[in-house]
Amino acid sequence: MVTLLWSTGPCPPPGPGEISMGKPVIMVNLPRKLEVALFNMLISSQTLQGCDFSGTVIEIGSDVKSDVKEGDKIWGFVHGCNSSNPEDGAFAEYIVAKDGLFGNVPDFMRMEDAATLGVAVGANGQGLYQTLKLPFPDQPAEKPFPLLIYGGSTATGTIAIQLAKLSGLQVITTASPSNFELLKSRGADAMFDYNEPEVGENIRKFTDNNLKYVYDIISSAPSVAICTAAISTAPEPKAQYTALLPVEFPREDVDSGFTMAYTCWGNPFRRFGMQWPAKLEDYEFTVKFIKLVDGLITEGKIVPHPATVGTNGLHGILDA
Repeated sequence: MVTLLWSTGPCPPPGPGEISMGKPVIMVNLPRKLEVALFNMLISSQTLQGCDFSGTVIEIGSDVKSDVKEGDKIWGFVHGCNSSNPEDGAFAEYIVAKDGLFGNVPDFMRMEDAATLGVAVGANGQGLYQTLKLPFPDQPAEKPFPLLIYGGSTATGTIAIQLAKLSGLQVITTASPSNFELLKSRGADAMFDYNEPEVGENIRKFTDNNLKYVYDIISSAPSVAICTAAISTAPEPKAQYTALLPVEFPREDVDSGFTMAYTCWGNPFRRFGMQWPAKLEDYEFTVKFIKLVDGLITEGKIVPHPATVGTNGLHGILDA
């Protein structure tokens, strides 16, 4: 399989409700390499890949409502591998982003670190708050209750931990022991090695069979098995499980489902051999959520995932 990189091409002008950026910093989300390969097989047309970015605004289209001006440094995410709009990707010298799906890069933050925020913020907004309906970070729970974040050491996971902690929850997560210190520094209350036998049962014991909320970032057969064992067996209130990819969840006594971050743009798209309808409510929710998180980042209450800076520009993507 070959991934194509265009070496030349026009600077795309922003349309209504869009902005364009030049010389962006982009992020390769390593745990999603397999997902990218799947997308390559599903999409027959040539499309730009990449979602996360940070960059400098060079042009603003009409009807943009965000408080943004040329020269501003922003972070955000675009709809990579979009067969409906093949130029809609981050792996390029110039990027066009949709109004509201970006935040400001504070003066104290490196652009490389800011490039890790986009998908993490969007996906966590959908998974934790729009779907699981957890208390928002600016309106924390009066009494902590347990939440399992499966995949805490991912870029999405470290942001999820911080958000959940600000929401006043007891944050439980899984990772390799080598990442425990990182997760503790982000606010995790308990860490479990996902390679340990009976880790799911151990999490259920740790929570006294009271775990009612599970957020599965990895979304794989092994993660589903562990989450299935960890979730409370008590019938009331009904437990909830949500993943970031379509997976089969075996327990009928649990409300289960998944979110697809690509619905954040509010446009129809095709993924996994299916046509997904436009969901304007997802776009509107994400715009509001990004504004909330943008303020938390500026206040230093949320810090980005540790970034490894690559070399050789766009050509270095293939080596990441």
